[in-house]
Amino acid sequence: MKITKQLSEIKEADDTKVKFIHTIGHRGVLILSGKGLSPDISGTHPGYQVVRDFVTTAVPKRENVPVIKCKALNKEAEKTASVVNDWLRHAQSVLERGHFPTNFILVRGAGNALPNLPKLKGWAMLADLPVEKAIGKLCGMAILNKPADLQKLTTSVKKALKKYKAVYVQIKGTDEFSHDGNFIGKTKFIEELDSKFIQKIVHELSNNIAICITADHTTSSVIKTHTNNPVPVLLYVPGEIGDCLRFSEKLAARGSLAWLTGNSLFKVLQKLLLFD
Repeated sequence: MKITKQLSEIKEADDTKVKFIHTIGHRGVLILSGKGLSPDISGTHPGYQVVRDFVTTAVPKRENVPVIKCKALNKEAEKTASVVNDWLRHAQSVLERGHFPTNFILVRGAGNALPNLPKLKGWAMLADLPVEKAIGKLCGMAILNKPADLQKLTTSVKKALKKYKAVYVQIKGTDEFSHDGNFIGKTKFIEELDSKFIQKIVHELSNNIAICITADHTTSSVIKTHTNNPVPVLLYVPGEIGDCLRFSEKLAARGSLAWLTGNSLFKVLQKLLLFD
């Protein structure tokens, strides 16, 4: 927390106010305010690249990638890129003086407006991270408190389904183990997730609810970062005869759902489950 306080006290840059807010874990938000600013800048995270507008995608990590500077994507954003790079230099010196294990900060996802997302009626969300909760709010979901204990999470989901017609649950643990390169820890977490949460949901509720299990991205335990590999999808609908495959990456590739984008999967769910 001392490091966080020091980062938040880095002086303002000229006529631009710079504010750093710690959110959760190693994450934070860097807020710039002032005249002549633009969100059209690149990030400094080598694992991501801009696709279009403010949308980014994960790319395979290259070994020994140097820390790169934020770049302006057009002339109007040059001032913003300069302010961010200046702050990053100061932040790096703060981390080095504090003998912090990580001696630099990666920034990504610049923006200056909230997206206008389609609203989901009757949905609830149990999530770990602020960004997921924010997306849920923008979609009109009810944001519920998510317990850390997996058995208590089962109770929370069952309770939510009595009031809402669909519940979105974010499980963050596997991603964190992957970033640490802890394959054994990740395996044990998945086993615990299966026994304490998924199996209980299936055994107690599967006669009445549809279940979809997937991920928003892959995170490699070998290179410890996100990659652009496909993710497996499991879809269970009461009364429907499926492929009856074990849920694994290799077998999911042979499933009848075939290869879907996230948007395509959501359209399948809308059609099968008849929700708005």
